[in-house]
Amino acid sequence: MKNFKMRTLITSIVAISAAIGIVLLCVLAVKNSNKILKDKINDNMSTYLDAQVNAVETFVKDSENKLVLYSKNGIVTDLILEDYNDLQANPSREMPAFNAEDYNTVAYYKDNFASYDAAQAYTLAYYGALDNWEGLYIGNLETRILSYSVPPVIGKVLREDPDRRQQLMDAMAANPEGVYNAGIIVSPGTGQLCLSMYAPVYDGGKMVGYVGGGVFHTELEKILTEYKLNGVSNSNFYMINAVTGVTFTDTTVTEETQADVIGQETANPMLLEVISKIGSSDKGQFEFKDPSTGNVNVVSYKMIPGRDWAVIVEANKNELYAASASNLKTLLIIGIVAFVIIIAVATVAVIVSTNPLSKITASIKRLGALDLNKDKAIESYVGGKSEVGMIASEVESLSETFRDIVGTLANCSDSLSNNTDNMADTARSLRDTIEDNAATTEELSASIINTNSAIETVCDEMNKMADMVDSIADKVKTGSKQSDAMIVNSDNMSNKSEEKLNSSIEKIASTKKDIEEAIEALSALSKIDEMAATILEITRQTNLLSLNASIEAARAGEMGKGFAVVADEIGKLATGSSETATQIQNICVVSNKSIERVKECFSDILDFMENDVTAQFHDFTDMARTSSEDVKNIKAAIESIAESSNEFSQSMAMIREQIDNVINASQDNEKGVNDIITKNERTSDIAEMIMKASEENSVNAREINEIIERFH
Repeated sequence: MKNFKMRTLITSIVAISAAIGIVLLCVLAVKNSNKILKDKINDNMSTYLDAQVNAVETFVKDSENKLVLYSKNGIVTDLILEDYNDLQANPSREMPAFNAEDYNTVAYYKDNFASYDAAQAYTLAYYGALDNWEGLYIGNLETRILSYSVPPVIGKVLREDPDRRQQLMDAMAANPEGVYNAGIIVSPGTGQLCLSMYAPVYDGGKMVGYVGGGVFHTELEKILTEYKLNGVSNSNFYMINAVTGVTFTDTTVTEETQADVIGQETANPMLLEVISKIGSSDKGQFEFKDPSTGNVNVVSYKMIPGRDWAVIVEANKNELYAASASNLKTLLIIGIVAFVIIIAVATVAVIVSTNPLSKITASIKRLGALDLNKDKAIESYVGGKSEVGMIASEVESLSETFRDIVGTLANCSDSLSNNTDNMADTARSLRDTIEDNAATTEELSASIINTNSAIETVCDEMNKMADMVDSIADKVKTGSKQSDAMIVNSDNMSNKSEEKLNSSIEKIASTKKDIEEAIEALSALSKIDEMAATILEITRQTNLLSLNASIEAARAGEMGKGFAVVADEIGKLATGSSETATQIQNICVVSNKSIERVKECFSDILDFMENDVTAQFHDFTDMARTSSEDVKNIKAAIESIAESSNEFSQSMAMIREQIDNVINASQDNEKGVNDIITKNERTSDIAEMIMKASEENSVNAREINEIIERFH
């Protein structure tokens, strides 16, 4: 993009942005238009189907009302009752054939039913007033025709099968106040589609017969096909039985194909799909691709409430959405026109806006060609506040700056040429001075080297002496530490011995007290001997009481035998207690002797602990104190040696420090001399560089003059 001009780049960006915006607007407009159109199509098709359903229901209701009105005439009831009563009177009656040549059913009716002629006349008159009805008749419970708009079939039984006949009766009984509508069927008489209806006739709450009629489907088909789907020129309408699949109405059939379609079970794949969908929904809409043409059609269907019938409308999707396609074309045309207008306006605006930039670009190119003269083409823009004015101002400022630089360079070139000669002369003089300083500096350096060698020898001897002093100091420190440890151990021994002595004395006193308390407790055993003596006295008296009781029992004779036994048992108990007390006394004698021996042993132990053990603890404590004092004396001597050693070491350190100062000073002198030599060499090099620089400056001055001459 760096090679594109600004006006081209801006125009391209505007074009792309406009194109994207217009495309997005078209897409959104078409999307919204399609949504609105789709909703409108759905409403249109749904409204159309609702109208068709209403038309069907109106047609059926009108037909049913006409049949009910026909059944309400009294002449109809009279004829049915006459036949009913005749059948009740003759259950096994045999009716003549309806088509017999000599005597048929009509003749039988005329002979036996007084109301027949009036009923037949009423039937023909009522039928004549109806439009598009296949037939109208009166039937009995045997489905035999009593009166009919087609006289030749009067007397015929319509349903010979009892089961089918009973099904009809049950269906009519389920609608006592209305009409049983059998739906649109193929008439057995005419072979055409008809709306078949039956209305029951009651007498006293009991069904005695019925009336029947059929309306050609052509009238209903005419009503249904009369209306077209609004806004669509080509649409198809269908009416089918969703249970049996029989087609009632199909606007796509022709006279040649009508017989194969109307009244037949459908094979149309679209209608078959509708039947499959009706199982889950009574109404709906879907798209169907016709396998024969490949066209996509929009199909909408709806079931008629209370019936097995469904109405369907089908229309080509492209035709339905033709308005949307037309809108899209219109939008595209408008978008293209708008795009062209936007590009044209943008191009003009860009050209007008970028024209001053062209003049400024030309001025910048002149500046690039080293033309420093003022450009009159941009003078009108200089000082302006717009972007163009700011650029023009900067270009003019840059041009003036270049002019100033060129003037300055010219002045500098002259000055540079003059100074170059002076620098060359100064450099030569400097080089000669440096060569003289170099010889003197080398002699000073040799003298400093000899001095440093002598100082290093003295320093080595001092280091050896310092090492010896450090070794003595280390040994003194070791002795001091050991003496400290000995003092601590002695003090610990003395303290521990004193603690043990005090603890032993306290323990001996405590033990002595415990022993005395124990002996005193043992002395309490002597009381047991006293208690035993008391028991012996009690047993003696008990024996006397037992003896007296025995004597008294003997005196009592037979009455005192029980008391004698008790007295005897008491005597035995007293004797046992006396023996036990005697044994206790004997044990107490032995215990008292043992207690005396224990007292003697404890007395010996206490004497040993108080005299021998305590005396030995005192001796050990005195020895520990003496040892601690000796160790402290040794430590004092060691500390004195350490103090002398530290003083000697400090003296050595001071001497060594002074020698180090001398060494450092000598080394500094050596470094200074070396620095002087180095600086002399660098100064010599600088002098050479100054001479070269002066030569280069002379060349540069010539080149600057050549550059200045290039500017206009």
